[in-house]
Amino acid sequence: MAEDITYSVIGFSTVTGQRTADVTSPPTLPGPPPIHSSRKSWVLIFLGVVTCVFVVTVLPMGIALWKTNCEEKALVRLRESLCGSDKPEHTGQLCEFCPSGWVKGSRGNCYFISPEQKPWSSARQACSELGTDLLAIQDQAEMKSLEALVKDNYFYWIGLNRSDSSSEWRWVDGRALETAVSEVSVTGKGGDCAGGSWSRDNVTLFSSSCSTDVRWICERPPIRV
Repeated sequence: MAEDITYSVIGFSTVTGQRTADVTSPPTLPGPPPIHSSRKSWVLIFLGVVTCVFVVTVLPMGIALWKTNCEEKALVRLRESLCGSDKPEHTGQLCEFCPSGWVKGSRGNCYFISPEQKPWSSARQACSELGTDLLAIQDQAEMKSLEALVKDNYFYWIGLNRSDSSSEWRWVDGRALETAVSEVSVTGKGGDCAGGSWSRDNVTLFSSSCSTDVRWICERPPIRV
């Protein structure tokens, strides 16, 4: 009797010598645990807050210090150009000077001696446009010190007037005229506005009509830097 022959079919993969029955997928190994996303978020928020604090506080302070330093250097250069370099910065001394067109008196104040002629009210308005007022003499020393600044025998409006002939003379700063400073002489028909005349060791205050066109003197404190 013929023997029964059993055939088995074995499949091969494309890789030589490796049976498909033996090919199995390797087990999936667990990877490293992922970094929690919330931790990253908190770090970013913290860095953002620190940056904002720097921008809002530290940066403006630095800019302010830089600006102050620049301004101080500019002030020193201005002081040296206007007053010379004989006042060292560390002494803290102030430099005083008068605006262009003004002259400095022996008492330290600045005076504008006008070459033009106007009525008293117009002269006062001209001083106002310069940011000051007509001359209001404080004492005899100031009055005599002006002799070196004005021209001889010229009449100049000053900041002294009265409302009428029966009223007292008052300076534009509100003070009453003291006889210790000077008395006002009446010229011609007189008037309610006063001016001064300076000539060799002689200073006289005159009253005249306020509508008379004459020169005038403005006064202001010096500029200090």
